[in-house]
Amino acid sequence: MTLPELIKALEAAEGPSLRLDYEIDLALGIGEINTAPYTRSVDATIALCERVLPGWRLCFEAVNGKADDLYILGPDYRDDQPWLNSSKPIAGKPIALAICLAVLQAKLSQDGGGDE
Repeated sequence: MTLPELIKALEAAEGPSLRLDYEIDLALGIGEINTAPYTRSVDATIALCERVLPGWRLCFEAVNGKADDLYILGPDYRDDQPWLNSSKPIAGKPIALAICLAVLQAKLSQDGGGDE
Protein backbone atom coordinates (compact mmCIF):
# COMPACT_ATOMS: atom_id res chain seq x y z
CA MET A 1 0.00 0.00 0.00
CA THR A 2 1.40 3.43 -0.87
CA LEU A 3 1.42 6.23 1.68
CA PRO A 4 -1.58 8.01 0.06
CA GLU A 5 -3.51 4.71 -0.07
CA LEU A 6 -2.71 4.02 3.57
CA ILE A 7 -3.86 7.51 4.54
CA LYS A 8 -7.20 6.87 2.79
CA ALA A 9 -7.52 3.51 4.58
CA LEU A 10 -6.87 5.19 7.94
CA GLU A 11 -9.38 7.93 7.14
CA ALA A 12 -12.00 5.23 6.50
CA ALA A 13 -11.09 3.19 9.60
CA GLU A 14 -13.27 3.49 12.67
CA GLY A 15 -11.12 1.51 15.09
CA PRO A 16 -7.91 -0.46 15.61
CA SER A 17 -6.67 -2.76 12.85
CA LEU A 18 -3.79 -5.24 12.90
CA ARG A 19 -3.67 -5.03 9.10
CA LEU A 20 -3.24 -1.25 9.20
CA ASP A 21 -0.56 -1.58 11.90
CA TYR A 22 1.35 -3.91 9.56
CA GLU A 23 0.83 -1.60 6.56
CA ILE A 24 2.18 1.37 8.55
CA ASP A 25 5.42 -0.53 9.19
CA LEU A 26 5.68 -1.43 5.49
CA ALA A 27 4.88 2.08 4.22
CA LEU A 28 7.44 3.69 6.51
CA GLY A 29 10.09 1.03 5.89
CA ILE A 30 10.33 0.14 9.56
CA GLY A 31 10.50 -3.62 9.02
CA GLU A 32 10.01 -4.70 12.63
CA ILE A 33 9.59 -8.41 13.35
CA ASN A 34 6.63 -7.68 15.62
CA THR A 35 4.44 -4.87 14.39
CA ALA A 36 3.60 -2.33 17.10
CA PRO A 37 -0.08 -1.76 17.96
CA TYR A 38 -0.14 1.72 16.41
CA THR A 39 -3.89 1.96 15.77
CA ARG A 40 -4.79 0.92 19.33
CA SER A 41 -1.95 2.26 21.52
CA VAL A 42 -1.28 5.94 22.10
CA ASP A 43 2.17 5.07 23.51
CA ALA A 44 3.13 3.08 20.39
CA THR A 45 1.88 5.82 18.11
CA ILE A 46 3.71 8.60 19.96
CA ALA A 47 6.89 6.49 19.76
CA LEU A 48 6.25 6.14 16.02
CA CYS A 49 5.90 9.92 15.70
CA GLU A 50 9.17 10.49 17.56
CA ARG A 51 10.93 7.89 15.39
CA VAL A 52 9.61 9.02 12.01
CA LEU A 53 9.31 12.77 12.66
CA PRO A 54 11.94 13.76 15.25
CA GLY A 55 11.51 17.34 16.44
CA TRP A 56 7.88 17.60 15.28
CA ARG A 57 5.11 18.73 17.68
CA LEU A 58 1.97 16.70 18.31
CA CYS A 59 -0.92 18.97 19.32
CA PHE A 60 -4.43 17.84 20.23
CA GLU A 61 -7.43 17.98 22.46
CA ALA A 62 -9.53 14.91 23.24
CA VAL A 63 -13.16 14.50 24.21
CA ASN A 64 -14.47 11.11 25.40
CA GLY A 65 -11.48 9.24 23.98
CA LYS A 66 -11.78 10.83 20.53
CA ALA A 67 -9.36 13.30 18.99
CA ASP A 68 -10.59 16.84 18.55
CA ASP A 69 -8.41 19.11 16.42
CA LEU A 70 -5.34 16.86 16.39
CA TYR A 71 -2.40 17.79 14.15
CA ILE A 72 1.38 17.56 13.91
CA LEU A 73 3.61 20.54 13.08
CA GLY A 74 7.14 20.26 11.77
CA PRO A 75 10.06 22.35 12.99
CA ASP A 76 9.88 24.45 9.80
CA TYR A 77 6.09 24.92 9.84
CA ARG A 78 4.89 28.27 8.47
CA ASP A 79 1.36 29.69 8.73
CA ASP A 80 1.55 30.97 5.15
CA GLN A 81 2.28 27.43 3.81
CA PRO A 82 0.23 25.11 6.04
CA TRP A 83 0.39 22.21 3.56
CA LEU A 84 4.14 21.92 4.12
CA ASN A 85 5.54 20.28 7.24
CA SER A 86 2.22 19.54 8.90
CA SER A 87 -0.72 17.19 8.99
CA LYS A 88 -4.30 18.20 8.36
CA PRO A 89 -6.45 18.70 11.48
CA ILE A 90 -8.15 15.46 12.51
CA ALA A 91 -11.27 15.07 14.67
CA GLY A 92 -13.70 12.34 15.64
CA LYS A 93 -11.32 9.36 15.57
CA PRO A 94 -9.95 7.34 18.48
CA ILE A 95 -6.77 9.07 19.66
CA ALA A 96 -4.25 6.38 18.61
CA LEU A 97 -5.84 6.07 15.16
CA ALA A 98 -5.87 9.86 14.77
CA ILE A 99 -2.18 10.11 15.67
CA CYS A 100 -1.37 7.38 13.11
CA LEU A 101 -3.22 9.33 10.46
CA ALA A 102 -1.51 12.59 11.42
CA VAL A 103 1.94 10.96 11.38
CA LEU A 104 1.40 9.63 7.86
CA GLN A 105 -0.04 12.93 6.61
CA ALA A 106 2.90 14.83 8.10
CA LYS A 107 5.37 12.34 6.60
CA LEU A 108 3.74 12.81 3.20
CA SER A 109 3.95 16.61 3.54
CA GLN A 110 7.60 16.32 4.60
CA ASP A 111 8.29 14.28 1.48
CA GLY A 112 6.62 16.96 -0.67
CA GLY A 113 3.31 15.15 -1.23
CA GLY A 114 1.04 17.47 0.74
CA ASP A 115 -1.87 19.40 -0.78
CA GLU A 116 -1.69 23.12 -1.43
